[in-house]
Amino acid sequence: MGLNNVIAPGMKAAFYGRHSTDKQNMDTQLRSAYDFANHYQCKIIGEYLDEAVSSRRKERKGLEALIRDAAEQKFDFIIIYSASRLARIPKEHDTLRTTMNILGIHIVESSTETLYSYGDIVYSSIKDALAKYEMDKIRASTRDSIKTLLNMGLWTGGRAPFGYKYHPKLSRTGEKDNSEAVKEFTKHLPIEDSMAIQRGKFEIIDHELILAKRVFSLYKDGYGFQQIAEKMPAKSYRGKNWDKNKVKQIIINPFYSGVVAIRKRNPSSRSSLNDREDWLMNKNSNIQPIISFNEWEECFRIYEQRKEKRLPPNYYKTSFLLANLLFCKTCDQELKGKDQRSKGYGKRIYICNGCGFKVSIDDVHQEVMNLFLKMQTKTAEQLVKTVQEKILKDCYEMESNIAVISNALEQEKQKLFNLNEKIEKMFSSNGDETIIKLLNIGKETLLASIQDKTSQISQLEKSIKVLKDIDANEELIKDKMMDFKRLVELPKSKIRRIYLYFIERIYVEPPGRLECKFRINLEEDV
Repeated sequence: MGLNNVIAPGMKAAFYGRHSTDKQNMDTQLRSAYDFANHYQCKIIGEYLDEAVSSRRKERKGLEALIRDAAEQKFDFIIIYSASRLARIPKEHDTLRTTMNILGIHIVESSTETLYSYGDIVYSSIKDALAKYEMDKIRASTRDSIKTLLNMGLWTGGRAPFGYKYHPKLSRTGEKDNSEAVKEFTKHLPIEDSMAIQRGKFEIIDHELILAKRVFSLYKDGYGFQQIAEKMPAKSYRGKNWDKNKVKQIIINPFYSGVVAIRKRNPSSRSSLNDREDWLMNKNSNIQPIISFNEWEECFRIYEQRKEKRLPPNYYKTSFLLANLLFCKTCDQELKGKDQRSKGYGKRIYICNGCGFKVSIDDVHQEVMNLFLKMQTKTAEQLVKTVQEKILKDCYEMESNIAVISNALEQEKQKLFNLNEKIEKMFSSNGDETIIKLLNIGKETLLASIQDKTSQISQLEKSIKVLKDIDANEELIKDKMMDFKRLVELPKSKIRRIYLYFIERIYVEPPGRLECKFRINLEEDV
């Protein structure tokens, strides 16, 4: 069908344009559309624009408005620059064509002066496939560009996080190359100003960073996202109130430790994160950090444990400082904290649900505190050495376990290979169906065991990485030792963290005698 059979002088047109990157100029699309309208003596009565919006975005306000107005018959036809401006996935093209055909509204491409909404099916399919190919090419190119910026220690784009403002670099390459002029100009400037002009600069927003530091501090003290948000001053998040998501975005962002990360988010669900193994991270010297990378790692580990329900919301922030640590010597059951003061009498206690043995919270807390104070005779250097030796020992044990499991895994894989061969031979020779069925049951059991062992190895490898990268870090250990040395001065949430760090479990038996089993041997030479 030719355009002259569809478009007549005086008809009303709508223009739809979209671009996703800075290099794709909307002016080109608009100029082409207005030239097309003039040529066919038509009038564009509305412009529907989606600027800096990817075709992958499900929410495109310009396109949504276009479809709404098309349903109300506000115009006779639609002008687009090319099919790729509307969509890039063939399925999306089919949906748009069907919708506009039902409404009786044609779509024309100004760049080729062809009809988008009709035509040969094979030709349309080829065009749609090419549009998808172009999208994949742009996506790959964008990913490569961002990765290059990351590896160079440069900002990868987007709005700077809360507490910072980004000033783009002034040097340019390509058609607007000014590198020589910039080089000459910056020769006589201080090195800091010179680098800012050539690489860009992050300006610190002091009053915001004070709040960001408080967010990390409260999170380490055991507060949850919502609790932290409620503690923040009103309208102090860029003129808006805080909420739990704003707090979360600070906690999960390594930017605050001077590190830029890409590929953090799952493309199919922007609210969820990819596995840490998929992230690409690099230190950026332009960022002035407010915490160390190891401190951020510690916060992120707490976040992951809470997300996976491995930690209850008030795991750290509880008045029962020995929760999950205190066990009955007689029953080997955990003693649970119970507050009996609401009855007008009684007190807070730990109680064994097995035998009913009770111990006063004040008595047992004081006894454990006294035990720790007694062990403070060790120097900080001795404590750091003791902790590091324990971590190395734990790593060695886990690596030994990995070797044992890996050996068993290889044996099971060989068994699976032999079993598959046997099943295949029996199939080809029309063997006994009952035996084949039994072999398949054995195969399923073997596959489940292989999957379980693979998961065990993966979990052990992650644990070793955490121990080596975070727990063995000397600065973090020193921080904990500083807390250990001034235990009586600490808030309860930090005291609980120290107990959880050093104590494996405490056995208690009537009339209240304690037997403490430490993760790290602190009793030596005491």
